[in-house]
Amino acid sequence: MLGITSVITFLLLIFGIIVTFYINNLFATHDYDRSVKNIIRIQETLDQYRETLQEKVSDWGVWNDTYDYLKDGNPEYIEINLKPVGFQNLNIQYMVFINPDQSIKSSWSVDLDKGEYATPAAELLAGLLKRHPLPDLPENAAISGYLEIPQTGTVIFAARKVLRNDQSGPSTGILLFGQNLDQRLIAKISQITESSVSLEKPDGDIPFKQVTTFTSADQPPDMRFYYSSPSQILATIPISTYFGEKIGLVYMKTDRESESLGRLNRILFLSSLGFVGAVICVIVLTLINKLVLNRLHLLSSVVRGVSNSSKLDSRIAVSGDDELSDLGRDLNNMFASLQKAQAFLATKDELEAKVTERTEELAKSKKILEEKLMELEKLNKLMIGREMKMAELKEKIRQLENAAASLTANPPGE
Repeated sequence: MLGITSVITFLLLIFGIIVTFYINNLFATHDYDRSVKNIIRIQETLDQYRETLQEKVSDWGVWNDTYDYLKDGNPEYIEINLKPVGFQNLNIQYMVFINPDQSIKSSWSVDLDKGEYATPAAELLAGLLKRHPLPDLPENAAISGYLEIPQTGTVIFAARKVLRNDQSGPSTGILLFGQNLDQRLIAKISQITESSVSLEKPDGDIPFKQVTTFTSADQPPDMRFYYSSPSQILATIPISTYFGEKIGLVYMKTDRESESLGRLNRILFLSSLGFVGAVICVIVLTLINKLVLNRLHLLSSVVRGVSNSSKLDSRIAVSGDDELSDLGRDLNNMFASLQKAQAFLATKDELEAKVTERTEELAKSKKILEEKLMELEKLNKLMIGREMKMAELKEKIRQLENAAASLTANPPGE
């Protein structure tokens, strides 16, 4: 009984471990898939910012007023179009006008929160473009990417050659729009994507003590995912400048909501499994006790009773059509056969006893007969001796009679 309970408990334990492992994998896969979707949304949001800048710079770059400003330096263009409110309306922080010879015609920067010019930032960007001029741009298309200003940080930019309204040339230079990839923009991206996003240096430590990197065929090749149980999944997107220099990592932290939910589910599942297992154990043990153990006990008690008492008239109550029922029938048949054999042996013993008794009686009768024969023989011998003596006496009597007769006939005195 205890062995069966142990086996069932062990099997339930193995089943629980397998199911728990499977559920953990499901939760991990769910968290990972959610992280992939979130980081892709962040990448798409960044791409959308770049595309929006491209659209804006393309709109301004194919405009006669911009064309003339780069060509002649029209001061009215500055007065009308380069006010801080214009930057706020465009939602850009930088505007740089570059001559065809890559020299900087003018650079502008605005603090969007304050609505004021930020001249130092404009000068820093202009200095960067002097040191790293943009390559030859396509004639009728904008480019976009990232630039790194050491003093201020990462800038999303879009640039294109400046043409007339009808896209005729020759180009009078390059127009560049820029937007800081700063905490303000990161917070906006976090709000849009509903994720925790941050920008870190490329050589910074990943903020997890125990990190397991995992990848999938479904994830973009330039993204990396780090899983730290049980709290968060960290995903990163590398940020490189337009010139190919790696400048940072966009971090996305995803709380493993399914982990906390999964922990509760696992507790509920294991509790349910334990309860169901206990119920199953009770049911199985009851059925085993009723269908197997009780019947085995009955078989054992009958066999033990027959063995101890040698009474083969005992029979097992058999019902059903299973193996134990067949065993009971076979035992009953065996008892019946043994009973017949026992009856036969008893009859044989009785006959043997009668034969022995009769033999003993015959032996006694023979002995008595022999004794009587011996007595008869002795009597016969006595009778024969008597007859011989009688014959001798008769002979002597006859002789005496003859002598007497002779004496009578011839007396002695004559």
